Amino acid sequence: MDIEFFWLELPIAELSAGTRIDTSAAEEAVTARFPIEWDVHDWSSAHLQWVAHRAFTPDELAALTTTVRDAVRDWNEREPNKIHYLSEPSISPDQRVVAFYLDLGPVCSGAVVTVLNAVAASPIADAIARGAVGRRA
Repeated sequence: MDIEFFWLELPIAELSAGTRIDTSAAEEAVTARFPIEWDVHDWSSAHLQWVAHRAFTPDELAALTTTVRDAVRDWNEREPNKIHYLSEPSISPDQRVVAFYLDLGPVCSGAVVTVLNAVAASPIADAIARGAVGRRA
């Protein structure tokens, strides 16, 4: 009876103001034909998201997942600084949005560019309207 609950809303926009990382070098290294939105405040982790022109088909979802996994595996085999973790894909109910979380550890932005370029070079790229790198939406 003596417990009181309240909701504290943090001013996220104000707290994160001025903390964005300059991503211009990473942006220039990406070869995607679709636009990519960048909202990076820290390179220790990244959420990569792709939005389709229409709902991804099951085959396209499988191809996107395979492409991302292969890019991470190839990075980890080739580079001394490994990507620590790749999540399972998070797929929106309408199957138009697919996102992955990467725990990059000490890895630089090059790993993110590698994954984005792998997707951009794959047949699945034609189904993608835009991508995003940054915080979880």
